[in-house]
Amino acid sequence: MKKLDVIKMNTSKNRQFLTMTVNDWIAVTDCPVQRETKRHAEKARKNHLKVRSRTQSLVTAARLDGQLIKVDGHTRAFCWQNNWLMRPDDDQVDVMVYPCSNMDQVIQLYQEFDSQAQGKDSKDKTVSAFK
Repeated sequence: MKKLDVIKMNTSKNRQFLTMTVNDWIAVTDCPVQRETKRHAEKARKNHLKVRSRTQSLVTAARLDGQLIKVDGHTRAFCWQNNWLMRPDDDQVDVMVYPCSNMDQVIQLYQEFDSQAQGKDSKDKTVSAFK
């Protein structure tokens, strides 16, 4: 993973907040049990990502052994990368980072952020199992 240029960082006991460019966010490693992002992005760009919102610039990652792993914001990253969604005006995202000590904690964190409205179907479960 490439070195992140952190613009600002605020730390608490349970999480950190970073600001990074959209391109840096796109480059962050995906969670290994992430859904089939392209298929969800195609649906999202017609629904909840149809119109840009200021809340879209808040994303979430886990930090494991010094590496960031996306746990929320995969679909927005995919849409920004493919110009399906307008980037934030300042081309930056705020990243809430939770420290994790193992991959099981990362996966648990992902599941806590996983949208229940986007319920995983059999295709998603197959992709997750394969990953």
